[in-house]
Amino acid sequence: MRILLVRHGQTIENAEMRFQGHIHGRLSALGKRQTKALGLVLKTEKIDYFFGSPLDRARDTLEAVRKHHPHLQAVFVDDLMERGKGVWEGMRFVDAYAKDPRLQENFRKTAFRPKGGESLLDIRKRVRRFLKLIRPLPDNATVFVAGHGILNGELLRILLKTHGHFSQANACINELWWEKSGVYVVKLNDVGHLKALKGKAKRGY
Repeated sequence: MRILLVRHGQTIENAEMRFQGHIHGRLSALGKRQTKALGLVLKTEKIDYFFGSPLDRARDTLEAVRKHHPHLQAVFVDDLMERGKGVWEGMRFVDAYAKDPRLQENFRKTAFRPKGGESLLDIRKRVRRFLKLIRPLPDNATVFVAGHGILNGELLRILLKTHGHFSQANACINELWWEKSGVYVVKLNDVGHLKALKGKAKRGY
């Protein structure tokens, strides 16, 4: 099975350096250009299935690609949502870290669950459920998945059986083959299709 895993385009909240989590988010002007470029670079790819997070920022990114494959339906899966940040959602990073100087460090801890939010362990459970969902698909299928920064990173960690960290730029493409003999990487966090765009993306979750 071939997996095309992408992160959503830049949102206004990304540009403002805010925690998003389960907030839907709104694609910024740059984000819309990114998703358009993503759709164009994948326009001629053979894609058999579309899966995505139901959050608007991921949904809009998926639809920018799917419009070039209108014969296919999209399936939006709650397990592909970004990590819930609980009480911190919508808050700017700088304000959150001023309120809780240990928050940035805590967010990196596997078992840390912010009030009303999720831990990385919670995300891994969701990722495993999603992988179990798609595993029965045909071996020669290409599966497009529109996700989020942290969610994608955890999916890659599980598939590749590693503890490494995976950066995910807005509208990046990860391409992998998931076979019985193992997982083979074609590319990770690829943004070559975005190089001609004007505007600087900012990191935010």
